[in-house]
Amino acid sequence: LIALFTTSPTAEIAWSVIFAALAAGSISPVLVMHRMAFLSEAMAHSILLGVPLAVLFSLSDVSAMLAVAFLVGAGIMLLRSNTRLSIDSILGVLMAGALALAIIMVQREHVTRDLDSYLFGDIAFLPKSWLVPIIIVAGCVFFFSLLSYNRLAMTALARDLVRARGQRAALFDAMLMIVVAIVITAGVRVMGVLMVTALLVIPAAAARNICRSLAGLFWASIMIAALAAAAGFIACNASEDPPGPTIVVVLVCFFLLCAGVGRLRAR
Repeated sequence: LIALFTTSPTAEIAWSVIFAALAAGSISPVLVMHRMAFLSEAMAHSILLGVPLAVLFSLSDVSAMLAVAFLVGAGIMLLRSNTRLSIDSILGVLMAGALALAIIMVQREHVTRDLDSYLFGDIAFLPKSWLVPIIIVAGCVFFFSLLSYNRLAMTALARDLVRARGQRAALFDAMLMIVVAIVITAGVRVMGVLMVTALLVIPAAAARNICRSLAGLFWASIMIAALAAAAGFIACNASEDPPGPTIVVVLVCFFLLCAGVGRLRAR
């Protein structure tokens, strides 16, 4: 715990994890209200395609993953507006296609990178120079969520009312897609492809058990995400367990605790 407040490389990585959680926690309520948990899952699995693309085109992993995330988001928006398919069908098709293509390209390009680090996350895999970029990303996502929270919530809860006011609901959907793509790309370096969705869904799911207002849901989600990330980082360093699964276990504990508190308050 004391190491978090030093200038050591471990402290830099720890704060990178916490700020990534802050970004995820700030967008989590809107994602849950839109019932888009499967979207984050599909996008997280799809960006694994960025690993062989980074090798093929000599790009950084982050750039390639972010490009894939944006392309998947654009594909979702395009298919949603031009077909009669449900959103879960579209997500299933794109996720399966991107994941299958990633596996083929990994074998074809003879990618030698440790895919377990991408699937499950690895703190040692996180560059020590990642702190400043992640702080900038977290700050941008936080202020976007703070400024757009009411509109995004209204789009989720009363989409017809948004359209009746002459506002473009599709524009809010597109902005949400972009932000989710950025957060997933940042979070996958820590949590891994298989675990990053938990960072986007569980904080708001836990906060809903104890909050009765949209504002309370927003701030509680951020606090739960940050506290779980800090506690998970400390626990995984003490036990040498993998960071992503450890943080998810802590998040689930927070969820169960909040569910219990909410149950007691309802009596």
